[in-house]
Amino acid sequence: RDCHNIQMLVFSTTEPVIESSSKIEIGCFDYYYPELRKQFDSAQLSIWNNFWSDVHDFTKNVKKCNYSYLEEGTKGKDIIQAKEAAEKHDISLPGITEDEKDQEFELEIEDPIVVVPVTTGSREKEPNWSIFLMFFSATHSLLEGLFSKVFSQH
Repeated sequence: RDCHNIQMLVFSTTEPVIESSSKIEIGCFDYYYPELRKQFDSAQLSIWNNFWSDVHDFTKNVKKCNYSYLEEGTKGKDIIQAKEAAEKHDISLPGITEDEKDQEFELEIEDPIVVVPVTTGSREKEPNWSIFLMFFSATHSLLEGLFSKVFSQH
């Protein structure tokens, strides 16, 4: 609520909600850190139920939508590098406090490990091709290995 000028990569098992907000840019969750898979399992979250693009805006603006989708292919490292560049040039970032500027966090942004499958969501898609894959597996590790291999080759 009451957020402005934000870029975020989202994982949500329900419709993400915005209210009294503007200039929100949303993309599919694409981060990795070693504990992520275990945390998803502990929280009983299915990586296959990500409704990141099904945004519900309680305060719709008929003239201009309050949110948009980040460019397809935007990764966590793109957002983090933008933050680091702004800090390097001493540009203030909206919503970042002085304490948060100095806070260290560790995300492995170069590693091609995929925990949450990246989707295009509700974006308009090019009509030239499509693909449908169906996997049946008792474990997530087999599928995660497959996705990691496929996405690391791009």
